[in-house]
Amino acid sequence: MDVSPGTKDSRIALRFPNGVPAVADENMSEWMLYVYKQFPRPANVKGVWVTFDVIGPDGKWEHVGGTTTDDSGMFSIPWKPPKEGLWTIVITFPGSKSYYPSYARTSILVEPAPPTPETPQMPEIPTIPDYTLIFAAIIALVIIAILIGAYSIYDHRKLKK
Repeated sequence: MDVSPGTKDSRIALRFPNGVPAVADENMSEWMLYVYKQFPRPANVKGVWVTFDVIGPDGKWEHVGGTTTDDSGMFSIPWKPPKEGLWTIVITFPGSKSYYPSYARTSILVEPAPPTPETPQMPEIPTIPDYTLIFAAIIALVIIAILIGAYSIYDHRKLKK
């Protein structure tokens, strides 16, 4: 972010409450007209190059990479800490024709990942026995018994006549 005295002006501070983003030298003229003279925002503004370094828990300095900021001054770079502990992140802007060099530091504590929860086992659902065949046999026996009873009544009446 640009922290030059001109950015402290209340009119500028109201338009850029998070600070004025630093932009590449090739966009500087258009950008200054936008910031200080309220010209239209230039299209395709390129940010500045920053490097991403870390200091590990053991004090070892490691270069992770670099990237260009966007037109809001933000940037991102993928990085996964290789081990647990307190890591210091150092972002460095090497400077340009328009800006002095600068850097910022912050720290993060990398803790062990929580253990993976055990997948609950589904209780075994008891199999319900299939009584279809038994029901069919009982129904068949009942039908046979009714037929025998009906025939017996019929035969008994026939004999009485």
